[in-house]
Amino acid sequence: MRLSFSELRERALEGRPPLELHVTFSPSERVYARPEVRNVTPARFDGSAWWEDGAIYLAGTLSFAARLVCVRCLSEFERSFRVSVDETFRRGAPPASAEDLPVRELVEWVEEDAFDLLPHLEDWLILSLPDRPLCREDCKGLCPVCGKNLNEGPCGCKVEAVDPRLEALRALLVPEEPDGHPS
Repeated sequence: MRLSFSELRERALEGRPPLELHVTFSPSERVYARPEVRNVTPARFDGSAWWEDGAIYLAGTLSFAARLVCVRCLSEFERSFRVSVDETFRRGAPPASAEDLPVRELVEWVEEDAFDLLPHLEDWLILSLPDRPLCREDCKGLCPVCGKNLNEGPCGCKVEAVDPRLEALRALLVPEEPDGHPS
C-alpha cells in the first residue's frame, strides 16, 4: 500500500473526502526479533489518510492477535490488540533544529512523493507489543527451586534462602511481647 503526497493533495484540493484505507498485511521477520513473540496473525488497519497543510495525516485502528511467552512462567498465551494509529508524514528532511518542528506533532519524514505505508504500520504493531508480556497480571511465575509453574498450584518447596546482608532485618519480624521484648 503506497501513499502519495501529490495524489492526496490533489484529492484535498478537489474537495474529495479522505482516502479510506482497509489494509491487511502479514508481519515481517522484524516482529519476531524478540524471543517472547511466537506468532502474530495477519494485521488489519482500518482508517483514513488525508492531505492538509503540506502533510499527510493517517488515523485509524490496527487490529491483530499475538501468541506470546509469559516472562514469569514461560507459558504461551494469546492476546488480541486494537491499537489507535495517529501519524503525520511530511515530505523532505527533518529541520536541523527542534524549534523548527510543528508544536506537539510527532512527524515521520519521508523523502519521496510516494511511500510504502506497510513498514510504518508494522512499526505501530511492534511498538504495541508489551515489553515484558505477562499471561496475567497476578502471574506467580516459576518456583526458583524446582521450576514448577506456581500458577498451577504450590510445589511444596521450602524457599528460605535469604541474602546474608539482610539477615539482621529478620529480627524486626519477630513478634514482640506486651512488655516490649521479643518473644
